[in-house]
Amino acid sequence: MKDTLNMPPHERIKLLRKGEQVLCKKCRKGIMRPVGDYEKTNTFSCDYCKSQLIID
Repeated sequence: MKDTLNMPPHERIKLLRKGEQVLCKKCRKGIMRPVGDYEKTNTFSCDYCKSQLIID
């Protein structure tokens, strides 16, 4: 997995929408997982700290 912590936010969202793994910015240990279908959902949750990224 490449280092996604130093990427701009719009690049991280592009990777999330493709279904790729992105590290959590808050805990830096967990991976952001989609809640539902990764192409259509507006919520991604960290599997380690349970922090959420909600795209409005």
